[in-house]
Amino acid sequence: MLRDRIGKTPTEWVDLWQKEYYQYLISKEIELGLALLFPSFYLDRNGEQFQRRTPDECPIRGPRSFGVVAPHRCDWKKLTGHVCEFHDMIGDESCKKLLKPALDHAWPYSLGGGTVDRNKVTLCRWHNGMIKGADNAYFEYLITNHTSHQPNEWIMDALEKLNTLLERS
Repeated sequence: MLRDRIGKTPTEWVDLWQKEYYQYLISKEIELGLALLFPSFYLDRNGEQFQRRTPDECPIRGPRSFGVVAPHRCDWKKLTGHVCEFHDMIGDESCKKLLKPALDHAWPYSLGGGTVDRNKVTLCRWHNGMIKGADNAYFEYLITNHTSHQPNEWIMDALEKLNTLLERS
């Protein structure tokens, strides 16, 4: 779809996006929904980005961070089925001090993941920064195997917001 955007006027691009959005409403294909949420598509019929309330708050995804310190240990197992190896090696208190578990997006904000409870997970610095972003198997697992983090609901919410903004433009 991004390839199709090249060489199109902003109005043609919005029409193409909406055509794909209506296809998503029928198919509910997670991959299509995530593609439609890619931030490069947040443009109106004039080719302008949608107005932000603040520099750090996207009108579709919400604020950049959850803004709250995570209360417990890394939930890597919740996302992948594998436990955080560091917690068992160094213990609960050392893990909190050294690896500083923090709230993060299960589906990355940079790829269109919203700052909503259904897309929130606690990860240590290792699994958040070193593994999640670099491991394609993580994304495939997240989409196909782990129902509690399958993004259907928040994808639909975000796509509805984006579609409403496009219709008003």
